[in-house]
Amino acid sequence: MSFPADLRTLAPVLLAVVVAAVGCSDEPPAVEVGEGRMPASAPAGFPVPAGAEIGATMVDHDNSVTEVAITSTMEVDQLIAYYTIELVGAGYVVQRSEPSGTDWEIRFRTGDLLGTVVLRPSAEGGSTALLRLNTG
Repeated sequence: MSFPADLRTLAPVLLAVVVAAVGCSDEPPAVEVGEGRMPASAPAGFPVPAGAEIGATMVDHDNSVTEVAITSTMEVDQLIAYYTIELVGAGYVVQRSEPSGTDWEIRFRTGDLLGTVVLRPSAEGGSTALLRLNTG
């Protein structure tokens, strides 16, 4: 899967998805977007580094997918170590942790939840992570 080069571009893309998914219906949206906090669909206590900022979020209820953009002052190597240790400490099984192009990808699971965190250096320093959780 390919992610936008700049995670700040994620919000307008998600907004377009919401507009397309909601249309003119009176039903609750199948896709919700947010920013600034972990969505309720993310597992309670999911590891987020101290001082990290939660950016754009997207919850696709129909496909049981949650995506969260996270910005950290940690360098990528530090963030790789953080997620490797903290995911295992929180009870997740890390299935794979390896480079993927210019990014680093960690795949993990627990019960029915499958997840991926893609890490990359940020142009402003530190690093960014795109978390994708699938419970379906």
